[in-house]
Amino acid sequence: MFIAYLIVTVVTAAANVFSATLDFIRYKQISINMARVGVPESWMPLLGILKAAAAVGLLVGIGVPFVGASAALGLVCFFVGTFVTHLRARDYSFGLAVVFLALAVATLVLTLHARAPVAFAGVHTRIPHTHRDDRMATVVSGECHFGYGTHFDEKSLKELSPEVCTQNQTA
Repeated sequence: MFIAYLIVTVVTAAANVFSATLDFIRYKQISINMARVGVPESWMPLLGILKAAAAVGLLVGIGVPFVGASAALGLVCFFVGTFVTHLRARDYSFGLAVVFLALAVATLVLTLHARAPVAFAGVHTRIPHTHRDDRMATVVSGECHFGYGTHFDEKSLKELSPEVCTQNQTA
């Protein structure tokens, strides 16, 4: 799931950098569409800055999940606003806004899903995290297993009691 999150996040960021660039250079077709829905051309640089900032936020969010989720949510709101603006002007030519909204929604969903807390022994919830050494904890069928190494190896896991697994579980 994390690979899908990375791919969709990078594609969404790239698409918004592209769109921001079109705003910065005041691409003619974009200017025409904005005029048709009543958005002044003078707003183009600001809209470009918002898209570029969101793209940067998505990429930063790979390392800082809260930033990525915030950027994805901002893009969803931005493109919902785009649809509202078009609908208010009775203009139904949404163009690539549909694709941008779909990418933003997919990025938000994957950001939240890829970073979701996981249940340990059905008792406690932890956010996935890393350690400086090579330890890993895995819950298999309601049992808590613990092992060391750089790769998952079910045979090398040691079964622990649920009480041990849930002790000192602060993030």
